[in-house]
Amino acid sequence: MPTRFDRYRFKDGVTPLSEDTFNAILQDIDLRIAALEEVRISWQAAVTLLTDQGLLRINEALAPAIETLQYQIDHIVELASQVQVDRILDAPDQVTDVHIGNRTADPALVPVNNTGTLTQWLGRLANRLKAITGAANWYDAPATTLAAVAATLASQAAQLATAAAHASNVSNPHNTTAAQVGALPVGGGNLLGALGLSGYPISGVKTLGFQAEYDNGNSGTAKTLSLVNGQKQKLKLTASTTLTVSSTGAPVGNYVIRLIQDATGGRAVTWAGLSGSRWLGRATAPSVNAAANGESLLSIYWDGASMIQSLAKVGAA
Repeated sequence: MPTRFDRYRFKDGVTPLSEDTFNAILQDIDLRIAALEEVRISWQAAVTLLTDQGLLRINEALAPAIETLQYQIDHIVELASQVQVDRILDAPDQVTDVHIGNRTADPALVPVNNTGTLTQWLGRLANRLKAITGAANWYDAPATTLAAVAATLASQAAQLATAAAHASNVSNPHNTTAAQVGALPVGGGNLLGALGLSGYPISGVKTLGFQAEYDNGNSGTAKTLSLVNGQKQKLKLTASTTLTVSSTGAPVGNYVIRLIQDATGGRAVTWAGLSGSRWLGRATAPSVNAAANGESLLSIYWDGASMIQSLAKVGAA
């Protein structure tokens, strides 16, 4: 922009101090200021454009480098992590509780596959331990040990093997006594209970003794004689009495009942339970020996349905 200083310079005695002089100078100054303001506005836009273009060029130049650098950093971190894992695997003693941290086992976690986290595996193992021990908690002490169970099974196996070896051996190789087993041994001893032969025959029997006579006591005025008490029985007649003979539960066979008068004698007997038409050689029941201390033998054959009976007086007709 051209200078106009010489044009507006004040000169003593020459430059008039008038409105025209000053207005012309001020107008020119105003125009120049306005021109400068327009230049300032255009410069700001140029600066902004230049800045944007510069940043764009910088971004175009640096972005690939930054991406490459980030990739290299990520790769370095991955390698460092792998190196750390390799160091742990190569030196397992370096894995401490601090590295592993605390884990809480969930015994309710039932195993369903072969994949899982460390915490899941701990829970699955706790679940199976609890099932094996049968305890309320997986960490409770078991009722026994596997060694004790194995010892018990081994002992039982040996006992079963011995039992199997002796299953058909009836020679009593261990000299077992009746007292030890509560049963009749092969030879000797007494039979302590009923022996049911289920209808099988007995051969070569040598009878050394018989069952003792069963004592029914005193008759009184009424008495029931049960055949199940034995094949040989006796009863003392202490009064005239009604005798009921019961065959309930008795096996088929012959039975003899000895009737004995007391020292007074004369005790009459009325029969119940015996059919009057089934006396041998008689149509009615005979009387008993009425002598003091007199005896009579009542013989009965029981066929499982009815009785046939006869009466014999000892020393009397």
